[in-house]
Amino acid sequence: MTSNYPLKERGRISALLSSVWGMSALIGPAVGGLLSELVSWRWIFYLNLPLGAAAILVIVVFLDERVERRKVRLDLVGSLLLAIGVVAVLLGLQELRWWLIAAGIVVLALFALWETRVPEPLIPPWIWRDRFLLGSFLSSAVVGMVLAGPTAYLPTYAQGVLGAGAVAAGFALAVQSIGWPLSVSLSARLYMRYGFRDTALTGLSLIGVSSILFTLMTASSPILYAGICAFINGAGLGLVSVSMLVGAQNQVGWDRRGVVTGGVVFFRVAGSALGTTILAAVANATLATRLDGLASVDTAAQALQRGGLGAEPVRQALAAAVHNVFLGMVAMTVLGLATILIMPRRTP
Repeated sequence: MTSNYPLKERGRISALLSSVWGMSALIGPAVGGLLSELVSWRWIFYLNLPLGAAAILVIVVFLDERVERRKVRLDLVGSLLLAIGVVAVLLGLQELRWWLIAAGIVVLALFALWETRVPEPLIPPWIWRDRFLLGSFLSSAVVGMVLAGPTAYLPTYAQGVLGAGAVAAGFALAVQSIGWPLSVSLSARLYMRYGFRDTALTGLSLIGVSSILFTLMTASSPILYAGICAFINGAGLGLVSVSMLVGAQNQVGWDRRGVVTGGVVFFRVAGSALGTTILAAVANATLATRLDGLASVDTAAQALQRGGLGAEPVRQALAAAVHNVFLGMVAMTVLGLATILIMPRRTP
């Protein structure tokens, strides 16, 4: 991982890793779209079998890892409490079951209490007393929340509203994966000169610009416009993600880097799950008020493909639902700005 390299090199290494991920995300949707149109969508999953086997082989043959073996005590109870609490809250939000949300909050409170009493906690309490780490974790959660918007709804909008094909819709989202590694490659120069917080603020500003541009997209917008919005969004996400990760690692000693790295990644993943749940609720509620019998974006997209319920009303309802999703992204960006302002300035 990037924490194994000197601070000045971590931006370059992050760029290399992000470039691999970016190229995969660029090629993957295009290949998936071609397989869906020319053969069958099942071949998308068949193709993963040889690729996965090749990846495992490369790890076994080439990964030379030095492990410092020592006796550790795994926080299994804490892991279980955290998993139950997060899943309960997410399911409660998705189904609008308030008792389930309350139960999840209670379990998360028990998790926080448990973490103060174990010798090797999953998330040590000292993390929450550090304003920089607290801001890094919360802003990483916001990054995950915002990332859920284009990932889940831009291809649907491109196909259902803009009338693009599966390949073009895949490319519209894949452009986001080009902006991400490009901004990561510049991040080291930015945070070495201006600091981690200001670099993250720049990234969130780009995310805010892209979110506003997404809300201005209409049924007559070209697919190129959607791609430009996705590119700006990816550039902002890249700046925020790498500056928060490297900044958190730089805040602690070597023996604590694994904890903060895992924390940043966990909050990003948890934020993505939370963002997906919230944005799905927004989209589905919009559809329910406009079309009887359609309670999800997937159902609307399928009805649109079949020409059911009249194509134009379904298209307009789908456009309104995704428009509200993009408005939700704007609100999430404002929340992200607030979390970053918690952090003190840290310049390496």
